[in-house]
Amino acid sequence: MNKIRTGLYLISIVVFLSVAGTLIYRWSSTAQVQSIVSGFGIWGPVFLTVMIALGGIIVPLTALPFILAGLPLYGFWATLLFFYLGNTIIAPVVDFYIARRWGRPAVAKLAGKKAVNEMDKIAKTAGWEALIPMRIFGGVLFDSISYAMGLTSISFKKYLIITLLCPIPGHLLMFYLFQKGQMVNPVYFAVIVVWGWVAALLTPYLIYRYKSKTVAV
Repeated sequence: MNKIRTGLYLISIVVFLSVAGTLIYRWSSTAQVQSIVSGFGIWGPVFLTVMIALGGIIVPLTALPFILAGLPLYGFWATLLFFYLGNTIIAPVVDFYIARRWGRPAVAKLAGKKAVNEMDKIAKTAGWEALIPMRIFGGVLFDSISYAMGLTSISFKKYLIITLLCPIPGHLLMFYLFQKGQMVNPVYFAVIVVWGWVAALLTPYLIYRYKSKTVAV
């Protein structure tokens, strides 16, 4: 009976996230954001990159409307490049620097105390190695782990190499789904939302489980 309830609960969450993802897509695909970006003229790509970066620095914010605005304006590869610069280079470097320079009080304000506490647990359990699966699978904790790593002893060079390389496959898949969602069916967009939350919930669990087995051996 408990297994049935758990299964129904998980199905309900997936359905809810799918519906929410579709609604967010319809809200964020309005021409308003595109108009703002295109209004900057040749500086549009710079503005887009900065806004995407801010979405990774101030964690409650989201870069989603700017990604969806960039795809029809600049195309797949150009928008992917802007996203990579803002989300995978600028934001993680700034997050790491803030955490290492100003510590936990500043991080709690920008990333949220709850998210940082969760990342702390992961970092203490698995060390810097936790960064690798968190970067590969992404999810909604992608930015929080950047702050958390800044509070550890990991070297900036090691942090940067992992951050630059590991997310690339996930970014390509995510943008493929974004483009399909805009051109074919919003359901593709809902898949991204579900993926983000499932990755955020499942990856830490797998890290804990793997590390506990390693320690036991």
